Amino acid sequence: MAGVLFACMVADAEDLAGLDAWYDRDHLPGRMGVPGFRRATRYHERSTSPRRATACLYELTSAAVLSSPAYRSVQERTDADTRAHLGDLPEMWRLVGDVEPPAPADDGGPAALLVAALVERGGAPPVATSDARRVRRVATTWEQRPLDLVLAELDAPPPAPVPPHGDGIVRAWLLERTGGATPTRSSRAACS
Repeated sequence: MAGVLFACMVADAEDLAGLDAWYDRDHLPGRMGVPGFRRATRYHERSTSPRRATACLYELTSAAVLSSPAYRSVQERTDADTRAHLGDLPEMWRLVGDVEPPAPADDGGPAALLVAALVERGGAPPVATSDARRVRRVATTWEQRPLDLVLAELDAPPPAPVPPHGDGIVRAWLLERTGGATPTRSSRAACS
């Protein structure tokens, strides 16, 4: 069973460039060096709001990777720069779970857009699954609530706006992949 770590942060728009530089320079390389991290893809919320979500979707061999000694060692090396960037964020979520089916090793890379939604367990995703290249559902918890993290990969914007909440949707984001590449142990994969 494959694992997913979805890290989503909300930052003031004027702080995004500094957050991105730190994330790409310091944060991502340490995580991608941990055995079991397959790919990391960075996204920014498609919005003109003064506060925007930025996210990273880590594909793991299993969610158990996050309990490994190698990962704990990376976490323990948190420096002052990391504490400053993460401590100033107005909101941050870290959602972890196992997902089936796992992504194939060479699946054409991440899609241009990602709809990420926290929905009531078993609830409907906020976009039609026919619009998505792939939809993955991850059983997770958020604020002590059992929820599903629904990840719908799209190549084009959905025909209808993504509702931020309602009808069993707790939170939802339309995220756009940003440029760059992160090496993995087996190949180079797109990452932002």
